[in-house]
Parts: sequence; structure tokens; C-alpha cells
Amino acid sequence: MFDTPPEPSDKPNTPLPEGPAEDTRYLTNLVGWNIFAARDLEQRVCLIIEQGGKGGANCVTEEEFDSSGLTTIIYYGDIRYDDRPASLSEGESVRIEWSPKTLPIWEVDKVRYVSQ
Repeated sequence: MFDTPPEPSDKPNTPLPEGPAEDTRYLTNLVGWNIFAARDLEQRVCLIIEQGGKGGANCVTEEEFDSSGLTTIIYYGDIRYDDRPASLSEGESVRIEWSPKTLPIWEVDKVRYVSQ
């Protein structure tokens, strides 16, 4: 994925937790959120989610990514009404998983959370 030069559309606005991304790629849009893959300056693999002015990122070593992939959660209230899956209810979330073998995929996480 990181073997070819990035396109201008591959650049998210969301920074990585530990500093700037060395390389990023746009992957897809899931439940209204843009999903990017990145490598940080330490060559960790990162998953970035972004919608409008909001976003988040998490990174793991390449070994951790190869064995477990990356997962992030988007809560019900952070998904626009028109983008919400029909099976998603208030208090639930969408779990996005990305592994070396797949593009990011999502499923509704029925574990309920408490808003703070």
C-alpha cells in the first residue's frame, strides 16, 4: 500500500497521536467517516478516522498489526443520522477493524456504552 507515492486525496487533516504522519493513504468511507492508513515517523502502522473537523488515530507496531490488526470505535452520537446503519441503536457503537488481509470493515457493536 505504501509502495506508490500518495495522491493529494491521501492527506487527512487529523494528526497522529505521536506527531506527524510520514505517509498516508485514503482507504474508504465507512458510516460517513473517512478512513486512512498511515505510517508515523517511527514506522508504526496507523488507522485514522476523520469527519468534518473531528477525527482520531491510533497506531501499533508492524508486528502488532500483523498479529492483531487495528480497531477503532465510533459512537452512535458521532455518526450522522443519514449515515447510521439501520441496526444501530442509541447507546451502541460501530467497530471498525482493519487487518493486513482486509480493507477496513465495520460492524455494529451491541455492547452498550454510557454517554459522558
